Amino acid sequence: MAAIGERVTAEDALAKVFAHPLRVKAWQMLNHAPSSPNQLALTLDEPLGNVAYHVRELEKFGCIELVDTKQRRGATEHFYRAIARPVIRTGEWGKLTPEERRPTSRYGMQLIVGDAISADTAGTFDSRPDRHLSRCPLLLDEQGWEKIAVACDDFLALVMKTQEESADRVADSAGEATAIPAVASLLFFERAPSPRRLGGPFGGS
Repeated sequence: MAAIGERVTAEDALAKVFAHPLRVKAWQMLNHAPSSPNQLALTLDEPLGNVAYHVRELEKFGCIELVDTKQRRGATEHFYRAIARPVIRTGEWGKLTPEERRPTSRYGMQLIVGDAISADTAGTFDSRPDRHLSRCPLLLDEQGWEKIAVACDDFLALVMKTQEESADRVADSAGEATAIPAVASLLFFERAPSPRRLGGPFGGS
């Protein structure tokens, strides 16, 4: 089994894990806290049978593990936690077909928009002067595209490493350091041709 935080990189497993958005949603939730299929079904507002099936698939491919069982009304409820982050790099993503990638991409975009709207509503989006927001329409050749794609992977690696370092410092501080809830979202994609004016760069930190 993979250690906590390791990425699932087997080509066959990736294709099957990312083939269904409900499977990815369950995996994402189990990265935050242990949960049972019943709890996931209630949170996701999905039929228990569907969720239980996808949980079994995640366990089969080494993405989650059973951590506890409890007796509930004469039945045994199983609790799982993620042992691999739902994160893949550009090279691994390229092993999936466009049809396999699209549902997960759409779910990711929903999460990003939801995070931004929630933070704006709560007033936290602009609470720190060093927050970042940028939009840069580009015209790239293949070499330029590849350079930015690699830089995105490098930035993701930096973010994950910084998360682990921060968690260690907070844990070692005996309550003196406070964890800051944050989200780092990064989009890089080929934009659709459009006759309308797309506007220039927009940035801020």
